[in-house]
Amino acid sequence: MANFNINITPYTNQAPIVGDGERTTAYGSAIVFIRADFTTNTTPPYSDPEGDLPLTLRIDSLPISGLLELNGIAIVANQQIDFVSEIDNNLLTFTPDLNDTTAHSTAFGFSIADVGSGLFTS
Repeated sequence: MANFNINITPYTNQAPIVGDGERTTAYGSAIVFIRADFTTNTTPPYSDPEGDLPLTLRIDSLPISGLLELNGIAIVANQQIDFVSEIDNNLLTFTPDLNDTTAHSTAFGFSIADVGSGLFTS
């Protein structure tokens, strides 16, 4: 008699998928980030294979010009920010560099971890 072995791998909750976002501001005007800036207003919009909500935003790289702050304190690379207690309370802001009066762009990198997996996008 012969056997047929069946191997079953464990279920793994997957990290979410996030896209790029964009905002525009006038010289000297700060931006207050909201949840939608990192979820529904991105291309492609935030999605998660299991339908999990976003939990934590991680700032992977800082803007070359301007100041990214959490509750008035400068952000550092790899800092994690909670969506519910910090972003939903309007604590994440960007202020343009007041020494640069020209039209220009700057950017920062971010990743999101979802409620189910806790894994950050890459």
